[in-house]
Amino acid sequence: MTRESAHVTAQRAELGKRLAEHRERNGLNKTGLAERLFYDRTSISKLEAGQQSAPREFWCEADTLLGADGELVAGFDALTAAKATDALHDVLTTATLRIAQARARIPSVPANPDQVDAVIELEELSRALTEHNRRVLMGEPTDWAEITKRLNQAATICRSRVIAEPCTAGDRGRS
Repeated sequence: MTRESAHVTAQRAELGKRLAEHRERNGLNKTGLAERLFYDRTSISKLEAGQQSAPREFWCEADTLLGADGELVAGFDALTAAKATDALHDVLTTATLRIAQARARIPSVPANPDQVDAVIELEELSRALTEHNRRVLMGEPTDWAEITKRLNQAATICRSRVIAEPCTAGDRGRS
């Protein structure tokens, strides 16, 4: 498992801070919130400190219970998208490196058409993500679920077409 980027870690901490603020605003201690959400106090502490993850359902219930008007759910969705973006970046970097390494070993063999298609798809998704991020920064409506779904699909496609695919063209005759 790869380590979280500083950006994702900061978003997780900010989401935890928002949870704590809404909890305190509602006059609840960590134990009280934990009991109402069927979690334990330690988990609430770790969530507020940005040291633990919780599923979207937790954030939906916490948002409703604390009257956060969608802020906690939006924060979770933004965190999920940031994690997916990081994963896509890691996959794209690995794919690009693998293609470059293959090219260095076998300069006369072109890249596999599926690999080229995967890189093109990732470039298109990168442009879509850039547009999505522009909308977020401008405060325009965005569809976090759709962008997260597309990023996860891209990561899966890239892994199956580029990373997981063994390179056998240059391995003939080697022991």
